[in-house]
Amino acid sequence: MAYDAFVSHSSKDKPIADAVCANLEAAGVRCWIAPRDIAAGEDWPRAIANAISQSHIMVLIFSTNANSSDQISRELSMAADYNLVIIPFKIDNVKPEPGKQYYLSRTHWLDAMNPPTQNQINLLVERVKSIIPVAGTSNLEKTPLPTPEPKAASLESKPEVRDLKQHRGAVKRPGVSRRAVITVGLIVLGLGLLAVFFKPLSALPAQLFAAPTLTFIPTTMPTVTPTLRPSPKPTPTATPDIRILNPANRHLYLYVKRSISWLNATSYCASWGGHLVTIQDDAENTFIYKLTGGNIWMGANRDGYGGAWHWVTGEPWKFIKWGGYPPDSNDLIYLLLTADVKRVPMTWEGRSSDNLAFVCEWEPASP
Repeated sequence: MAYDAFVSHSSKDKPIADAVCANLEAAGVRCWIAPRDIAAGEDWPRAIANAISQSHIMVLIFSTNANSSDQISRELSMAADYNLVIIPFKIDNVKPEPGKQYYLSRTHWLDAMNPPTQNQINLLVERVKSIIPVAGTSNLEKTPLPTPEPKAASLESKPEVRDLKQHRGAVKRPGVSRRAVITVGLIVLGLGLLAVFFKPLSALPAQLFAAPTLTFIPTTMPTVTPTLRPSPKPTPTATPDIRILNPANRHLYLYVKRSISWLNATSYCASWGGHLVTIQDDAENTFIYKLTGGNIWMGANRDGYGGAWHWVTGEPWKFIKWGGYPPDSNDLIYLLLTADVKRVPMTWEGRSSDNLAFVCEWEPASP
């Protein structure tokens, strides 16, 4: 079976690879991805090699984990051997190590975040679909040219015919006088038969010259009513949920490791239907710190320089956990959860501007 796309990824990025694969297959792209498509007991390297040889495109989930993977280096080498179109989907801002740069230096990259937004995944799907019809011609089996049927041997070439012709040439033909005698005899015999059997046309029955009468028999053709069968609807493929559940409050959280500004982080979470994390008690504060290790943006800011702090969701500003440096300065307008052991870890502080990782949050009622 031929595949449209081979999804190459580090096992540490499996949730993102599964989400990309689900979106591709929902758009009608036939994908191969490990370990889903490796049968129990099947040799792992052999299965990957066979899948690459039968694919047209390689979608590479490129991250810090993928950059350090020797397995992905081998997959890239094999993809190049089979002339696959390689599409790197870059979710981490990392430069390829020399071995991978050899295969990716002249390849167009699709930049995304970790994890990617739905719009970024949609762009990848459209890119893959746009090159499926023209990709992968080198690793497909070539159709053999039809073998022309052998022409029938000429009768002239058969030895039996040649012998017969030679035999005829050797037989003497009869003389002219004998042929004339036979011809005259046949003429006389013919004239005698005409004299015996000839009758004038008037003596023949009139029915022989009457125009035939055609009789039409009406026939009723059965009416066939075509039966239309509805086309089977494709089964929708669910995108895996990579968010983390907090059992204490039933909220969902997504840790985004890519460092961006507070405003961009706020927009990113909103694009997914969530918001920057808002911490309401010490248990939730500890949960977020264990999830991230600190140094992340939180969903709070001030009303301008020196203004009051408030959560982006409008929740009451009740639980506060300032660290060793309370945000007294007027230019500290964004909130972060610190991990600085020189101060007090798991506490909060203000920041004027920076690029940090962040956490998105969804309440139970949100989809």
